[in-house]
Amino acid sequence: MVIPYPERISVQYTILFAGVLMLVQLAEGTSPIFALMMFCSNILWVLSFNLLGGLYRISGMFVFGQGVFGITTPLIIKAGLRQAADTLLIEPQRFATVVFIGELSVLFASFLVVKIRPRKAIFHGNDDKFRISEMAVGATALMVINGFLISAFRAGAASQGSWVTMLSQLSSMMGQFALALNVCSAIESSNGRRTYNFLTLLVGGWITYVGFVHASKTAVLQPLAVYIVCCAACKVRFSRLQYVAMIGVVAFVAMFVYPLLQSYHSTDEANRGLTIPELVDKFANSRQILETQKVNKAMDFEMESANGEHGDYFGKDVGFFTRYSNVIALDASLIATVKDGDYMGYDGAVQGLINWIPHVLYPNKPSFFSSQSYMHRIPGSNPEDTTTGVSFGAFATSFAMGGWVGLIFLIIVVQGGFMLTMDVVCPSVKNTSWMVCMLALMLPVGAECNIDALISITWFYSIEIAFTVVMARYGVRAFSSVFGGSQRAAKLEEFRAA
Repeated sequence: MVIPYPERISVQYTILFAGVLMLVQLAEGTSPIFALMMFCSNILWVLSFNLLGGLYRISGMFVFGQGVFGITTPLIIKAGLRQAADTLLIEPQRFATVVFIGELSVLFASFLVVKIRPRKAIFHGNDDKFRISEMAVGATALMVINGFLISAFRAGAASQGSWVTMLSQLSSMMGQFALALNVCSAIESSNGRRTYNFLTLLVGGWITYVGFVHASKTAVLQPLAVYIVCCAACKVRFSRLQYVAMIGVVAFVAMFVYPLLQSYHSTDEANRGLTIPELVDKFANSRQILETQKVNKAMDFEMESANGEHGDYFGKDVGFFTRYSNVIALDASLIATVKDGDYMGYDGAVQGLINWIPHVLYPNKPSFFSSQSYMHRIPGSNPEDTTTGVSFGAFATSFAMGGWVGLIFLIIVVQGGFMLTMDVVCPSVKNTSWMVCMLALMLPVGAECNIDALISITWFYSIEIAFTVVMARYGVRAFSSVFGGSQRAAKLEEFRAA
């Protein structure tokens, strides 16, 4: 069995699926206008996805994340809970209209991206299995060296300096690329018979460990996501037992590991980093921790319902997908605050542009809490809170900035610009299989990235990807020679020739 990795999604099946979902929603008491808007939105994001080139282009990955996690999956879960799709939302029809207009704008932006982007990306290349093997060793070495540099700066006088920030941002991208290169190297060198090697386990294990120590949900989920998408892109065949086991692991991570990390995320102990005994204690008491968390969330839901607040779309904890439930509820609440021309203005977009200047060149660059500026517009939020992490989608934040005109303009210009930049910089997965690791990054970004943050990451992702790809493809020969990558590639070539 092969994990699907689509370049296109059948429009006919999409219409059939979206139609069945709409009928279920209507049977559960959903407003016909809301159900119809969501039906059209599901079709529109699939059209954009197909137009951009599916999961083989970075822009297609972004639209996939925006559509699957921002629209389709929450609606499916809502239907599975036997709840009307427009319940627990403030002004649901207005929210549905914003999503529909937003997806229309994405489709137009996708058309422009396809017309403008060049046939070959800046880092276009067709790396063979031996080159990938060498690059995998070099990228792993670079990730280790980057980790030592971060530790050295933190131990020195520049512990809070801009160099630490810059290296930390690079660390995530380097780890992701190193893991993808090692998985693809193992697959290519064994002709699909093996999907991992020692370096795969080493890199993946280290990223997961750091994720647990600092309660980073992204870091813990990243290795599993990168491994799965690499296997899917390389068309690896799994037995039914392996397939079932993989589904079991994904379910375990989503329903147990993710809530456990959430229980101590953003705490002082997570910020400083848990020691191994503390980590063991967390797992030993995991059942009690999760039960307490479940009770507290149920109380929060009841309190919000009693106060007429809507902070959650499902009204109950559904594990991993609760975060996207929160995004939808917050988006609807933010959209409802935009009335009679009471827009936020485009200051957030300007701040996103200012954020392009690195701390190294602008040491006193002010910190912007863009998500909190949106949160403070919602009644009942704490106006003094500037640190709690909250997420809003691109459609809601664009609408909050400039209403209907702002929604259309910002989605076409900002999101379209982001997708175009990623396609200009990053090669297609067809020619560079290890670029599939970007899917693990684009899925959450697509669903929960506000529009001004999208402006910021357009620049920073481009720089990080460019640096990592250049070092992995052209600057690792010295590192590979030291760590044995060249010899390993030569042996593989001799073996294939024999």
